[in-house]
Amino acid sequence: MSDPFIGISTAQLAAAHIQLMQQKETIEAVHKAAMEEETKGIADQLRVLYYEIQKRMQQEKIHALDTNVGKVLLKTTVEYNVQDLNAWGDFIVTSQDLSFFSKSISKPRVEAYRKQHGDALPPGLKAFTRQHIQFKPVK
Repeated sequence: MSDPFIGISTAQLAAAHIQLMQQKETIEAVHKAAMEEETKGIADQLRVLYYEIQKRMQQEKIHALDTNVGKVLLKTTVEYNVQDLNAWGDFIVTSQDLSFFSKSISKPRVEAYRKQHGDALPPGLKAFTRQHIQFKPVK
C-alpha cells in the first residue's frame, strides 16, 4: 500500500486542510442561515408562547403542569451579586473564609451561610431571583 501523500509537503497538506475547513464552514454558514430563515416564524411563535405560559403559571401559581405531550416546570433561580465591594471584601478578610469564591461567588457557600444566619445574606451581597419555565417533552 503506497502513501497517498508522498511528494506533498507538510505545508501543502496543512494548506489543503485549512481550505477544506473553510469550505465546510462556508457550507455550514449557508445552511445555518437558511435554517434560521426557515424557522424564524416558529422561533417567534415559541418566544410569544413561552412568555405567555410563564406569565399564566406565575399568576395561577402553577409550579408543574402535565400535558399529553410533556411537562412544563416553573423554576425559580437565585443568583448572588456583589452590591457593596467594600463590605464584601471586609467580610471575606474578617471571616478569613475564601470558600465563598470559585470562579465567581460560590452559590452553595452563600446558601449555607444564609441557612446558618436566618436567611441573612453575607455583607455586601444582593440576591436576584428570577423565574423561568422548563419544557420536558415525553420521550
